[in-house]
Amino acid sequence: MLPFFTNPYPDELMYSAIARYHFYSGNIDFKDTLEEVFQSRTVIPSVEIGSHFSVLVEQFGSNYSVESLLAKHTIYPFYAPFLSKNRQKELLHDVQGDGKGLYIRLGMVAGGICKKDWLCYCPECAANDIDQYGEPYIHREHQLQGIDFCAHHELKLKKYPVDPSKQSRIEFIRFDKRSLNLSMIQEVEPKEFEAIQIALAKKAYQLLQVPIDRFSRESINHKYRVLLREHKLITTSNRVRQNELYKAFKSKFQKDF
Repeated sequence: MLPFFTNPYPDELMYSAIARYHFYSGNIDFKDTLEEVFQSRTVIPSVEIGSHFSVLVEQFGSNYSVESLLAKHTIYPFYAPFLSKNRQKELLHDVQGDGKGLYIRLGMVAGGICKKDWLCYCPECAANDIDQYGEPYIHREHQLQGIDFCAHHELKLKKYPVDPSKQSRIEFIRFDKRSLNLSMIQEVEPKEFEAIQIALAKKAYQLLQVPIDRFSRESINHKYRVLLREHKLITTSNRVRQNELYKAFKSKFQKDF
């Protein structure tokens, strides 16, 4: 068990908490941090979710569980409702071990349309964190794919000026307030696009707060079909009218968006 650990802040990614531990422990070599936290020098850090949670729980003590870490300090709840019950069980098993196949199960590897290759932050959230906690940290909601605005302050997210792809694979990036741009001045965006992006950010944040075992693909699929039937987008034989659904979707969002 670790003699101390930098307990995660509200909605902080586990990755970020470990990055802070590395900083406060005084370790120079990231492999030393890996060994202390994971009892292994070969773990590859992952920003969005992570792995070896069973070891983490042993190291942190009785205040944490695999489920609580997964639910409160990873982006997993964003995907959980859309996974089958069986896939949810497989993923829970994945994160307790080495996490191999984890992102394939989530579909993140195949569908990287909006994949972020950088760490993001909201300047107002960061300023508030510095005031309240004395330091900024990585909020999980700001790392969600396809989300470019803060759900709380309705500001466009900024990129942290450290490119993860240019760092060592075992390095944990910690937000340094000296590297943050806390200006609230925003780039000019079309108002109708901005409104949609803010609405999506708010919905995404709501998903993060849903208990990870409340919904599954089976129940969500049923709800979708009820809604499709209400909009006459499904046939009497329970087949989706895909062309009509496609046209309806296109009419909802402007082409440029």
